[in-house]
Amino acid sequence: MSDATTCNPIAVLERFHDERFPSFDLSDKHIDVVDRGDVWTITYVTPIEAFDEDKHAREGSFPILVVDKKSCSIVKLLLYQD
Repeated sequence: MSDATTCNPIAVLERFHDERFPSFDLSDKHIDVVDRGDVWTITYVTPIEAFDEDKHAREGSFPILVVDKKSCSIVKLLLYQD
């Protein structure tokens, strides 16, 4: 359990990618984090190979992760494609 003062939304994003896409490097990605009260939304653009194995995403797709501040966990994951 966490709270908004100790939860780091970027760390949540990094854990998500370490588990699912270990070869996907976030270091050069533009990441937007928006505070929406009880949650943060995190958005970024993926490379073409990011979701090939499981999700079949195309280049230019972008996920939106919704992170609950209290639990410091992802409560929703949306995937949009151009």
